[in-house]
Order: sequence, then structure tokens, then C-alpha cells
Amino acid sequence: MLKWTAFVGIGAASIMAAGTVAQASVLRDQEQIKQLVATEIAGGSEQNIEKTMSVYCNTPDVVLFESGPYVMRGYDNLKAAWAAYFKAFKKAEGSLIDLNVGTSGNLAYAFSRQQWKFTAPDGSVRQDEHRVTNVYRRVAGKWCMFHENDSVPSKIVEIDEKAPKATKEAE
Repeated sequence: MLKWTAFVGIGAASIMAAGTVAQASVLRDQEQIKQLVATEIAGGSEQNIEKTMSVYCNTPDVVLFESGPYVMRGYDNLKAAWAAYFKAFKKAEGSLIDLNVGTSGNLAYAFSRQQWKFTAPDGSVRQDEHRVTNVYRRVAGKWCMFHENDSVPSKIVEIDEKAPKATKEAE
């Protein structure tokens, strides 16, 4: 009986260790995605095209849905669009308001709210809150973004899950 108990104990310990390793891998992946978000914001704030583009997959299927009617497809088109964007502003300052990250195998996502302040060449300033959703894939062990959706809502309305739910009587 002692041998069987030892075998079961070793098996349970192995399963727990495997779970811990898997959890550590997920946490490491999530940290890498958070770093890519930070790198993109830093690249935009520094108006550094190489830093900004370093987070994107260098592939023809990369796509960015930008605020307004803009859609950029392909790495080269995206790089040209970022370069033009940087020339349009004397200064840009971005910061994270909140960030959520999830990973599953070789795919990951991040959605965030970001505060951006842009200074035009004439000195005028525009400040916007952006809602950004990014989708990443792991290629040869490295994460890169292949889909980004950036929107600027006309008005932010935060709905707290603790807020009372609407009822037919309230409508």
C-alpha cells in the first residue's frame, strides 16, 4: 500500500507542477503583450517610427482600423501611414488609462483605454481618449500585432456592473 500511495503522491505533485509551469507561461505571455502595448505607446509619444512598427507583424495581412474611415492593410502601408501621422503633429503624448490582456496558445489580445494629447504645428492641442483593441500572434516564439482597432468615441459612458439594471418599468 505504501508504494501505491507514494506513486499517487508523485503523480499529483507532477500534475500540480505542470499546472504551475503552464500558469507561469501564461503570465509570461501576458507580460510580453503588456510590454508590446507600452512599446507602441512610447513609439507614438516619441514619434519613433521604428519603435512603433516593432510591435507589428511584418506581413501583408496586418491591418489597422483607425478612428474615422481609415483602414490600413499591409506592413508597408501601415508604416507609411504612421510616418505621415507623425509629420502631422509637432508633439504627441500617450498614456494608458487601463489595460486588459488575455492569451491562448499562439494568439493573444489586449484592449485598453488610452489618453492621447496631440500638438499640431500651429500649436493647437487636441486631447482624446481612445479605445484600442489589439490582436497578436506568436511567430517563431515572438509576439507581434496583426490586427488593431482604434476608436475615439464621441462620448464615454461608463456602465458599472454594480449599477441598477434597466427594467421595463424604468424604460
